[in-house]
Amino acid sequence: NNATTGTSTEGNKTNSYIILIDGYDYGASLAALNKYPNALSIIDAGSPTQEILELCKYCKYIVASKEFAEKVSGQMINYENPQSLVYVFSSLLNKFPKKEIVVTLEERGALYIYNDQIKVMPGLQAEVVDTTAAGDIFHGAFAYALSQKYDIERTITFANIAAGISVTKIGAWNSVAEISDIM
Repeated sequence: NNATTGTSTEGNKTNSYIILIDGYDYGASLAALNKYPNALSIIDAGSPTQEILELCKYCKYIVASKEFAEKVSGQMINYENPQSLVYVFSSLLNKFPKKEIVVTLEERGALYIYNDQIKVMPGLQAEVVDTTAAGDIFHGAFAYALSQKYDIERTITFANIAAGISVTKIGAWNSVAEISDIM
């Protein structure tokens, strides 16, 4: 599940690409990252396999699942204890310094850092019909928002809304929201 998007130009202009990988095809992921070293790179870190842990070192953005964050940090997230969120996130920052990290918390939103503060962006409250593809839609919307040069808070808000809308519909393709609906 690797996606590479971008523009190619002639002359003195540089290429700009966004690479979104999930690491399940390690060779293809590494090839894309090596081919476009200046690309905006995002990894969908779902499970902490050795390959995904290695690819995290090459990506600017790590969008980690709650499962990934808990296993890498060795700490379970307890929503009744905010310190557990801080511990988990801090552990990821220590393991992956100089990376932009977001931890998806499913219906509870996303954990991230902004202005040196660890924060939780709440998820969109929605009547859940089907969660199929909600994570993939979050990642795609996240990549889109970055391509629009949104800051991290606006990017996460956009991705949360897109994923929140998606769970109100049945199926994967049918649950992709129009940009105007997200806005």
